[in-house]
Amino acid sequence: MFYVSPAKIASYFYHECERNLYFRSLAKERRGELDVPEELFRRPASHENVLRRGVEWEKTVISTYLADEVKMGKQVSDLPLSHCYLDSEETIRELKEPSKRYLYQPTLIVPPRFYERYGLNPGTVRFAACRPDVIECVRGQDGWTFRIIDIKSSDALQFSHRVQTALYALILSFVLEEHGIKGKVDLDETRIWTYGAEQPQTTNIRQLIPYIEHFLSSELTILTEKQADDLFWHLDYRCEWCPFYSYCLDKARQQAHISLVPYLSSYTSRFVREQQLPETIRAFHQFLQREENGSVLKQNATLARQRRRLETQLMAIAKEKVIPHDRVVADMPKWEDIRLIFTAQRDQATGKIAAASLYRVGGIDVFGTGSEMHHFVARCLEECDAVIRKFVDALDRLLQTVHDYNKTREWQAQKSVQAYVVDNYEWDNLQHMLSELLLDREYQEKAVRLLFYFHSGVLSSAHQHPKEMVPLPVVVLTTVASQLFALPVHVAYRLEDLSAYIAAYSDRPFTYRANERFSFRLTNAMKMDVLHDAWQTGDEEKRKEVEGELRRRLWAAHSIIRGIRAWAARIQPSPLAVWPEKFRFPDSAHYRDPLISKLAFMARYEALLNYLDVRQRRSLPLADRLETGVTLHITYLGAKRFRLNNRHALEAIDQKANWLLTECDEEGEKAQQTFPDMKYAGDRSAPRWANLYFARIRTIDDDGKTAELELELPRLLDRFPLVKGENYLLSLRYADLTTVRVLRALQALDQENHRILDLIRDPIRYRKTFRPKWEADEVKALLRESRLTKSQRQAFLHLLRYTLTLVWGPPGTGKTHFIAAALRLLMAIYEKRGRRLAILISGFTHAAIENCLNKIKELAPQGKVSIAKLGAVQTENAKGIIELADGEVWEWLDSGRHCVLGATLYGIQRAHEKGLLAGGFDVVVLDEASQIRVADSLLALRHVKKAGRLLIVGDHFQLPPIIQGAYKTAEGEPPLFESIFRLLFDADVEKRLTCQLTDNFRMNETLCRYPAEQIYGRDYTAFNRRIAEQTLTLAAAPTADEWVEAAIDPDYPLVVCTYDGVYGAQENEAEARWVASVTKTLRERLLDGDGKRYHDTPDGDKAFWRNGLFIISPHRAQIRAIRRALEREGLRPPFFVDTVDKMQGQEAEAAIISYGVADPELAAMEGEFIYSLNRLNVSLTRARKKTILFLSRHLLSPSLHVLGNDDYREGVNFMIGLEHYASRHGEAQTFVVDGAVLHMYRVGCRVFDQVASRHH
Repeated sequence: MFYVSPAKIASYFYHECERNLYFRSLAKERRGELDVPEELFRRPASHENVLRRGVEWEKTVISTYLADEVKMGKQVSDLPLSHCYLDSEETIRELKEPSKRYLYQPTLIVPPRFYERYGLNPGTVRFAACRPDVIECVRGQDGWTFRIIDIKSSDALQFSHRVQTALYALILSFVLEEHGIKGKVDLDETRIWTYGAEQPQTTNIRQLIPYIEHFLSSELTILTEKQADDLFWHLDYRCEWCPFYSYCLDKARQQAHISLVPYLSSYTSRFVREQQLPETIRAFHQFLQREENGSVLKQNATLARQRRRLETQLMAIAKEKVIPHDRVVADMPKWEDIRLIFTAQRDQATGKIAAASLYRVGGIDVFGTGSEMHHFVARCLEECDAVIRKFVDALDRLLQTVHDYNKTREWQAQKSVQAYVVDNYEWDNLQHMLSELLLDREYQEKAVRLLFYFHSGVLSSAHQHPKEMVPLPVVVLTTVASQLFALPVHVAYRLEDLSAYIAAYSDRPFTYRANERFSFRLTNAMKMDVLHDAWQTGDEEKRKEVEGELRRRLWAAHSIIRGIRAWAARIQPSPLAVWPEKFRFPDSAHYRDPLISKLAFMARYEALLNYLDVRQRRSLPLADRLETGVTLHITYLGAKRFRLNNRHALEAIDQKANWLLTECDEEGEKAQQTFPDMKYAGDRSAPRWANLYFARIRTIDDDGKTAELELELPRLLDRFPLVKGENYLLSLRYADLTTVRVLRALQALDQENHRILDLIRDPIRYRKTFRPKWEADEVKALLRESRLTKSQRQAFLHLLRYTLTLVWGPPGTGKTHFIAAALRLLMAIYEKRGRRLAILISGFTHAAIENCLNKIKELAPQGKVSIAKLGAVQTENAKGIIELADGEVWEWLDSGRHCVLGATLYGIQRAHEKGLLAGGFDVVVLDEASQIRVADSLLALRHVKKAGRLLIVGDHFQLPPIIQGAYKTAEGEPPLFESIFRLLFDADVEKRLTCQLTDNFRMNETLCRYPAEQIYGRDYTAFNRRIAEQTLTLAAAPTADEWVEAAIDPDYPLVVCTYDGVYGAQENEAEARWVASVTKTLRERLLDGDGKRYHDTPDGDKAFWRNGLFIISPHRAQIRAIRRALEREGLRPPFFVDTVDKMQGQEAEAAIISYGVADPELAAMEGEFIYSLNRLNVSLTRARKKTILFLSRHLLSPSLHVLGNDDYREGVNFMIGLEHYASRHGEAQTFVVDGAVLHMYRVGCRVFDQVASRHH
């Protein structure tokens, strides 16, 4: 018999461990069947002080916050409130007619129909009496609604809380049904009352319910029928809170199980078991070393990405010795004058910072002493806030002293400072402390000053921001250690391990030994049990014991730093590549407007994050960089042309990127590793001291077998000669020529208090109405002649009448045509009044700008409109448009004709800085505005005349701007850290500024319907019957495989293929083969727009890939796999297989979408990317006539941890909803392909009434 409960099942989902649920649920009389010590079953998961804190908090909530509104059971005077509950009979009576709003600890007996519904045998699996903390009873027009509230002693809402309350809600719904109680349970939301909160947090459970039901009906019975030895288990950080950890650790050591490998994920462990790979350390190491196993390893994200690191780690454990990794570390400087080591520890019960310490080493000529140490330990819970303040006072004093010292000295005499923590946990705690003090008026100034240095995205909520960013404010020692060494330790790298193995390299090591009173088993956080005892008893000696533990931790960290430096001194070239910075607090960037200050901070912070990303990628081992395309291995051919030797990286090359060219030797590696990119980010040539060249890729020539690069290089090659036949390395460089322009623009706008700032302060008030200077009949006549659709006419009329128009243009609605036609109509109206308009068109890409210019050129009468591009034309279609140098703009604008100037945001800012745009523009158009950050948009929008028009066009459900940081928007402020389009759209609550284009000129009606249903609304339809009914035309040919024929059938425009039985991380060979099979058949049979076959020639190939088919995939590795599969099918490269980023704004007859990802670990690691609603939406809306989508069941059945992430919710719903939509509206077929089960849902041609009625 197994006795389960919502709490035990929630714990199972938290731990993702079958043993955890099995052991905790097994009936007492059966425990003897296991070899588990009996005392482990009695061991509580939490310390008694934590449990006591939880009981006290529950009493506070019930007696203080809910007070007289709670119905409670009989209370026994000698027992705490938590022992008071409503028995099952009282509970049913209260549910039938609640006497109070809240029921405290009602007893829910799981009814028989629950067991029947989920196929559970109550003789094997039985739910104990369930007691949620509170049921809230709310009377509405339709009767009672019951909502679960759970009271938790933790300070943060956790995923397991959501699972537990979702189960309570599900059980309650069956209880109501069983007893005929009128009312409904809220199965959408529950509430969690976390420690210290004045009210509970609402949490969404709707998504969790289907997965919990699947667990109950499918997995629970299977789990309970397993033998104990067959249960899945894995050791990781979550085991800290499991009473059976010591048992599992002993078992793992006896078996030399791979679960001992530090930081190996449970996903990887489960993959190893399911694929029946070796599970012992020695055998698994041998398996990794065999090259023929590479295809299996590619199916799992960790094994594919970290194979070499895993081999080294396994070897370290097997040989019981430290083995260095072959890599450079960019996260720790070579040395520093003054070392600051700090630790900050939370009370696990409340989440408050209860103890913190600070250790300075060095700086005797600054401070007069060689070192100092400070400890701040709370004497009671209420003193925790004082701990933060005292710690911040000490930290600020130390840094201010160094700042003042350096301020009065020459650069050579100034001191460098580097801060260190042992673990990311402590770094997070420091940022938490500083962000807390942002709300404290007395400490706000200090908090801001320290956040200028110890920066994070939370600084976005402040009103002051730094003028420059510090690249490396804190070094995390566990991160550096794991980058440099594989240690012979189990499960996790703890302070004790770093002390034993790394500090030993120094000449005077301090050895830290973990004390179970203070040390957890798997994390470097400090236990607070001794401090809790001190709080309870007032024992000062116990508080001093806590100080002693903090002191030992700081000494250990100091010794570890010395050990790393001592080891690195023996290695040539040194694995420590970064030089320390001279310390000073960053100056404040002074802005009058706090919104401008926030935008400037974001621009600087994004630049820093981009730099850190490049630096981190370039510090990886050379083999990894060559694999991913961060470094290119090239051979000089002469005339600045090079052969690309790692050609597999071709797809990863960004031709707009900047590069460092170095010699292919140890010195070349050292040159690129130690180069300080950020210092020279705005330079066009390398500093004279650097033994490297700045380079850009001018052209790439690829014939499918060999690839050649032509580089832009300095005229004078004086660092080293380029020799024909010699090899060189080209490594990614961080360069930034735009941020400085954005910052200059923001500074000027702030100083002028420019009127364009009103646009972001209050878009609704910014919009003004024009006094009509045109005849209504004249406008109507022009609109009739224009052939614009109804939604386009409405958008034009808004543009005519108002100074601000936001055009929401979903895929295929002809945004570019609308812009051109609207501007042409506007020019015609003003022309009749003798006015000539100056129009600026800017946007996110050259292509978008040039498409608009080209379309205007088509529509505008010759000789009446002058059209030009500022700078060089980039696209083939726009050749012939006038190209203007900056100095030619003023004279050109004074030509006496309508002038339409296309310019990038940064190009127009460059011209402005030269004083060439004094007059401004009558109309400023911003295309692709949903991809443009707010600050960048102002570079163009500022140039509209006071009585001018802004036309801002975009779709925030397509690709967003690239933003790396996580920023906090203050309450009541606009969403500054999104795109300009999103900011304006969200501000326009009543949609007074926004005009949606609804007529789709691209996709047939079948392809329109799902985006319309989920995003764009019912009016988003094909423009006419011809478009609505268009389908592929295929030539007669020999029959392909049955499943391929089903997939390409023209009568079914939308085909969703889901599959089981295949694993694949970023590269999925099986899915690539399926894509290639479909593509080969389409290449043979697809007819073009004239009903003709694409010629079997290279020109025919180009036409097919330009107009016939796109293949879209999120990862470069999958793109490479698809290209290889296409070549194996006999198709000729080059192919149009690319990421969705390259496809936005483009269209083809058909599109194949290959997600490739069939690995739950990668789906969890890249959830924000993989489950992006925007990316899938863009992919689904590229094809005119046919879309075929391949999705793994692993993606469509994400882990509950993915479902529990609010950031992914929309995208997960959109992807899963697509399968449901296709199964609901389509025909289902099942095929077995390459041993995998392929489920195909085909949605047939349908023309909806609104399409027919609108046009007949």
